Amino acid sequence: DGNCVNDVEFTFATVFNGTTYSDFVSQAASTGREYFLSSPADPIPQIEDVTVTHLLDNFHNLTINTDDPAVYTGPSFLIVDTTGYTGNPTPSLSVEGNIGFCGIIWVIGEMKIAGTSGIKGTVFVDGNPLEDTALTGNSVVDYDPPCIEAAIDSVSATIFPGTPGIISWREIRQDELLF
Repeated sequence: DGNCVNDVEFTFATVFNGTTYSDFVSQAASTGREYFLSSPADPIPQIEDVTVTHLLDNFHNLTINTDDPAVYTGPSFLIVDTTGYTGNPTPSLSVEGNIGFCGIIWVIGEMKIAGTSGIKGTVFVDGNPLEDTALTGNSVVDYDPPCIEAAIDSVSATIFPGTPGIISWREIRQDELLF
């Protein structure tokens, strides 16, 4: 039983109990964690608490080294917006390091998770994941509720009108992925 709803509208507000994308962007901006990356020469942002990264122009490969404390400090909520990217190939996200990423990654647009990325928590794709998104190489995404909770705990309580909750989840098997 329970109260699972099929085909629920997939937005920040439905997943995070009324909290909108704008709320998350406002929090990231207020703490200096909203980044606009338009060239490979742009520095990789520090991923901490709520971090919003916009990939623009020809910036297409975001690499997070979890062993570097200047880049990654622990459980986080990372929002990657690729809708401003204008080039080829599909933008990619790589997670490198011995620690791995713990938390929530929310992708707006297209994204390829590449290399030997180790992600514990969850990945949301706000787009068409079967057409625009790929998991390649030896990447692993482990659904991990404690990492999700730790990422949610890093979000300012002032932006949540209610307690976020997991309304449903689906693990995609390797044979369902398009390469």
